Amino acid sequence: MVIDIGDLNDKLNDFGVRIQDNDEVIDKINKLAHYYHLDEDALSDELISVLLNNKCTEVDMMNLQEFEKRSSAGEVIFCLRGEKFQEVDGAFPSTAPNFLTLVSKPPNRCYGAEKASVVVDAKLNRFAKMAQVYRDHYPEIQEWGNVKQITEEPVFIYGEIMRDAAEGLPLGERTALLMLDDDEGSDVRLDLSNAGDVAIFLGQFVALKGTVHSPNTLLVEKFFVPPPLPLAQVQPNCSTSALAKVDIWCAAGPFTSAENCAYEQLNELLDNVCKEKPTVLILTGPFIDNRNKYIKSPGFSLDYTQLFTNLLARIRIKLNGCPTEVIFQPSSHREMIIRNIFPAPEFSYNEKPKDKVKFHFVPDGCVIRICGGALEVALVGCEDSAAIGSHSEVSQDATEGKSLLSSQRSLYPLNPPAVASSLQDIEEVCQISAAPNLAILPSILPPSAKKLDRTVFVNPGALAKGSTGTYAKISTRIPIIQTDDRIDLAAHSAISLVRI
Repeated sequence: MVIDIGDLNDKLNDFGVRIQDNDEVIDKINKLAHYYHLDEDALSDELISVLLNNKCTEVDMMNLQEFEKRSSAGEVIFCLRGEKFQEVDGAFPSTAPNFLTLVSKPPNRCYGAEKASVVVDAKLNRFAKMAQVYRDHYPEIQEWGNVKQITEEPVFIYGEIMRDAAEGLPLGERTALLMLDDDEGSDVRLDLSNAGDVAIFLGQFVALKGTVHSPNTLLVEKFFVPPPLPLAQVQPNCSTSALAKVDIWCAAGPFTSAENCAYEQLNELLDNVCKEKPTVLILTGPFIDNRNKYIKSPGFSLDYTQLFTNLLARIRIKLNGCPTEVIFQPSSHREMIIRNIFPAPEFSYNEKPKDKVKFHFVPDGCVIRICGGALEVALVGCEDSAAIGSHSEVSQDATEGKSLLSSQRSLYPLNPPAVASSLQDIEEVCQISAAPNLAILPSILPPSAKKLDRTVFVNPGALAKGSTGTYAKISTRIPIIQTDDRIDLAAHSAISLVRI
């Protein structure tokens, strides 16, 4: 394919862009157009996107090389396929009533100084629940011991991992403490020299076996691992076929380059949604990113709330006529239009739609059921996996961090929190009693997908990261059953991580 350079230049001139008068540049343009089967219209759109990102007005070799980096759009960089997954026709009826239900408690919309007594009561309640979990699962734990008396006999204790902050050292073998469940909030030092290779992090609830050889020090012999949570019970409200097809797409912000607010990556994603029409699109913030240099510059005059309203209007227009349901979740620590306290309430958006595009707004830190109760999904917008990795005594990858989240029965088990948080809401809102079918946990770590204890954990990566970005496609084929048995939906799913 040979490009009409004059025609292409005219299209670019409409945006204040021109092609450098250089034979090497023109030859490169023709090679790119031939290789990627692009006409003048498609190529101009791609080049304008690159130049807007780079704040350039001339197409040169450097910008063409930048375009080549973007040319891998649609490439699947990772795929996880369940052993029972199979392709089927049809789809789950997204227009069914009660498409989305919030399972977890909503966080408080008004944040003020928290009452210490309320936080303590919530903490003690969690202590009691976790202690009972350990005793129910491990018959050898008959009673909890007293670590204030020196004894050669092994004792069982439980509590929350803390750090000795006296010397300012990070959590490690010599700085680990355990906060006990008593009225004084006393603690005991942990000697981990005989404990083997263990992973601990601040805020982790543990049960231990050990001996007290010196005052207020426990020589740890054994760590007890919490039993896995029971899988969430799902009952698909569909009887049209043996398998119901549910396609979930998930993308995490930022949705535009830090140098502009063109939202070109989001526009590309929405184009793909219109083509493939997934059942649901989950968008987790930040939408109005507090790290975006352009919107924080003195020359940017648009109100942030109005910018978000305009963005929603653009999404609604783009998806008009598309049956996909859209879920919006804020980023509690990077969103410009909400209070930056985790967990954060959902966006306030009261505008009544005039079309059939369906928007749903959920808090940051929540468990939801979608498709009429067919799937239970945990959504956490704050970067918890990365936080656990940086607060752990043992270096962990994202998978290990997610495993710890599940074992702790909490959407956010870190204490003290790595982000500004409401301790009361963390104790009351973030506790979970069943393992979700799907957990979407965006973070700054590389995009990933892994099945752990019949839950699929997905980090879609950032949609706008440098010259490209990634998002996740989760295709689930739900068995239609009439019983209340819990189903391993991970076995019936295929997850792809895709470049935008």
